[in-house]
Amino acid sequence: MHSVYVITACSRPKNLAQLRASLDEAAKVWALTWWVVYDANILNPEDVPSLDRDYAREEFFGKAQINHVLEQLSPSSESLDNVGESDSYVYVLDDDNLIHPALLTLPLRAPGYVFQQQVSAQQVREVDLRPNHIDQAQFILKCSLIADLRYQQKYGADGEFICALHSRYPSELQLLPSTLCFYNRLAWHPSATSCHIAAPQSLAAAADQSGAHLL
Repeated sequence: MHSVYVITACSRPKNLAQLRASLDEAAKVWALTWWVVYDANILNPEDVPSLDRDYAREEFFGKAQINHVLEQLSPSSESLDNVGESDSYVYVLDDDNLIHPALLTLPLRAPGYVFQQQVSAQQVREVDLRPNHIDQAQFILKCSLIADLRYQQKYGADGEFICALHSRYPSELQLLPSTLCFYNRLAWHPSATSCHIAAPQSLAAAADQSGAHLL
């Protein structure tokens, strides 16, 4: 059973329960740890005391927080007793995504996989390794492959991230013509947007109820 660390940048805490149901199925196949971080453009260090403030910028929508978790999961990190061992995988799954059941049948052997995404009943997002043409949930990667690569503090950083990784290690990523994740299957919470999170206590309560590791 492979260790998989799922990171969710959350601005819609009411979505966590349904996302948890998706991850419950994954936990039958993977040794899964779920990290939930704030997806916000304004951070209060008193609310997120473990966040490195130097990462925080006004417009970067949770990338600093994802980087913070990647630091913890780095194989060279001593902060979690080397929790991100080289055979572990990282899957960044936003709070408007769900795991496709077919992903759970994929034998995780390669250092990384990139796959298609079901956007709607009629639309599939292809594997297109160009910035702004690929979604965060379309790739799952080994900790050892990510190494010291981190998300840039800019819009479209997920595409930039996987493109940079492919440039470094073009033979290490398997590009699959298979649909293995869903986009926007969860409800958009009307009191929050991608750049203004719900109240921190709401996220904390929702994460606690969903069994997530809140950072």
